[in-house]
Amino acid sequence: MVTGESTDNDGDGRDNNRPSSFRYTERFEEECGYYLSIGMTYHDYWDGDAAMVKFYRDKHKRDLDRQNFNHWMQGMYIYEALVDASPVFNPLSEKHEPFPYMKEPIPITIEAIKETEERQNQQKMKNGKDAMRAWMVEFNKRFEEKQREGGEIDNEC
Repeated sequence: MVTGESTDNDGDGRDNNRPSSFRYTERFEEECGYYLSIGMTYHDYWDGDAAMVKFYRDKHKRDLDRQNFNHWMQGMYIYEALVDASPVFNPLSEKHEPFPYMKEPIPITIEAIKETEERQNQQKMKNGKDAMRAWMVEFNKRFEEKQREGGEIDNEC
């Protein structure tokens, strides 16, 4: 400093020694209610680690996403129920009986989806076995009838 003037003025006509008009305390006080509403304690907000607010915001976002997904799923179930009941309310429908409602919930986890697919595949296999068994019984019955009559055996069903 050659002139001996304070550098606080910087020659722009402003008094830079005055405190800023923005006070962080006011901002913290404004946000306190929000963080209390999402589960943070008063003590944690004012005296805890400052990084905790980030984790509470993240948790709150995840809670909102989960709630939104649950509402969407509820809408899916309501839609499914309305579709299943629609023949009852349609005067032009030939069949005035509702379709049966789902026997199990909609799978949403990877494990539940795999389990449902496995159960469906097992049911298809069982149905196929039952159909083959019924065909075999019918074929054997015709075979025995043909043998009793002394005729030729027809391999077609």
